[in-house]
This record gives sequence, structure tokens and C-alpha cells, in this order.
Amino acid sequence: MTSKNLPQENSKNKDIALVLSSGGARGIAHIGVIEELEKLGYNITSVAGTSIGSVIGAFYACNELDTYKEWLFDLSKKDILMLMDFTFDSRGFINGRRLFRELKRIIPDRDIEDLNIPYSAIATDIMNRREVVIDSGSMYDAIRASIAIPGMLTPHIKGSAELYDGGLINPMPINRPIRKNGERIVAVDLNTWNPDYKPKKKEPNSRLHSRLDGFVKTWENFAENKLRRKRSNQKIGMLRLMSEMFDLMQEQISHYHVKETPPDLIIKIPRNACSTLDFHKSAEMIELGREKLYEALKESDF
Repeated sequence: MTSKNLPQENSKNKDIALVLSSGGARGIAHIGVIEELEKLGYNITSVAGTSIGSVIGAFYACNELDTYKEWLFDLSKKDILMLMDFTFDSRGFINGRRLFRELKRIIPDRDIEDLNIPYSAIATDIMNRREVVIDSGSMYDAIRASIAIPGMLTPHIKGSAELYDGGLINPMPINRPIRKNGERIVAVDLNTWNPDYKPKKKEPNSRLHSRLDGFVKTWENFAENKLRRKRSNQKIGMLRLMSEMFDLMQEQISHYHVKETPPDLIIKIPRNACSTLDFHKSAEMIELGREKLYEALKESDF
């Protein structure tokens, strides 16, 4: 029986509202999930994302996910350090202008209202203690606001407000997707702690990996000097500490949201699958997304 011959009710059951959580480089797993959902015949009618989820969601909504994926896979041929523009701003060590210039070069900006499906990004207005849902205006402004991890990337200024990473307040926005026809909600959680999970050993690209290691060490030293907290016996670097604290916070908030608003299907990506900046593991994360989707489907009646 072909998809054209399926009953109308089954066709409706294929409509889903997608929720993509925050979680740094683990978010590349979102791509694997999306690709497999489409192969299985599911129709994504809207997408809501936080932080890296807002990035993947936006590029999917404007039909540029393949372009972004190819760019990620090509990172080993680029000097990734050139995308990191350091600043002495106390709100973050990177201002992000170089990265966004590069992204706009390969994927032009467009208004959210003109995207193929409804899209929303989550940001945080820390000073006013509120969640900000961005569902109109510049796609890149929405992304920039949603990914601004405090202390790491400077905030996005919108009017008088300083907008930071949406993971601070709603890392998995299950309450934000648009559902017009009773679509089922599929959520991808990048912040599930699984102490038994063992990442697959894979030989890294030596050139890119060494540059990333150098970047991380440089950043840690910069942060330590800036905050004047260098200790000869320190066992965890500042970057690692910030990343672990942020991940833990997102894990707890996500757990609360899932209990309050259970999605119809949840795909769980282990928080210890990779670190926030491990974008050199893109291929591995995409495969993990595919794998975890099928695990979730097998364990549910979705």
C-alpha cells in the first residue's frame, strides 16, 4: 500500500509539532532525528527551539538544513579559531560577529514570517526575569538571542533588553510549538543524564582536534586570568565548570517541563555524549540522533 492509499486518519497522524532542546554541540543530533522522521513519512508542521535547537529549527524551517550540515562537515577544512572573536566584555568572551557573518554568507537571513513552517525561538530576558518567545522578524536575530550563553557569548540587544540563551528558562519548549490540527508533539531532549552511556571511540581529525584543544585551553586561561582565580592545583577548568553547571541546570528544568507537559514522543540524547563545543563530532552526533529516535519509537506506541 502506498502513502497515497493510506486512510486520511493515518495521514493526519503523521503530522507532528517538533520541539528541539538546548545543549550545545549535542544539538547536531537534532539533524539526525529530523532526517529520519522525514524518511519515516512524518510531516513536521511547526518547530520550536531553544539555543542550538533554535539554530537547527530555523535552518530546517527555511529548507537550508542540508546547507548547514555540509558546512558543519567542512569545518575541518577551516580555521575554526577565526570564527571566534574574543572580546573583553564582562558579559561574554565572544561577540559572535564573525560566526554570524559566515552563516549569513552561506544561508541568507530572512524573516520568520516567510519561513516554510511556523517557527519560534526561546530567549531569556534576565534582568526582567522573563521568557521571550521570538516568532517574527529576522531569523538570525532570533538565533543570536537564543544562543547567548551568559559569560560565553555576549547578549543580543533588542531595544532596552539584553537577551540571553533560552536554556536559562526553557531549555525544552514543549509548551511553545504551534498546533493547528491536533498535531502530536515530538521532543528531542539533549540533557538526559546517563552515567552508563559510553561515547563511541572515533579517531578525530587531528588538525581540527588540536586546534579545538588549543582554543579550549586558551579560553580557560583567559577566563582564569580575567577572573583572577588561577590556582596551581585546580582540577577543573573554568570553561568546563561553566559548561557542566549550565548543562546541569538545563537537565533539571527539562525534567520538570517533561513532567508538567509530557510530549507524545521524546528522544533522549545523553548529556555526556559530547561537550558544548564538540562541533568536530558532528557526524557522530547525527548518527546518535538517528539511533536514539529508533530507540524511542521502539519503546513507545507512537
